Amino acid sequence: MDRAKVIRNALERRRKNETLERAIGKAVRRSGGKFEDYIEIMSRIREVRKGENITLTEAARRMADADQS
Repeated sequence: MDRAKVIRNALERRRKNETLERAIGKAVRRSGGKFEDYIEIMSRIREVRKGENITLTEAARRMADADQS
């Protein structure tokens, strides 16, 4: 599963009042992933967030950009 693609998809399709967690969950399911994939992605996003002291959305954007390079 391409983590960066799933995260970008979630960020692009996220609705106005939808949490990042829910958007990631939907993107994982759309890509045929499993719950374990969701847990891995969200854990990594939370790690980036904690280390950088930024929002979950900003951390997800950084992960998507970093994996794309």
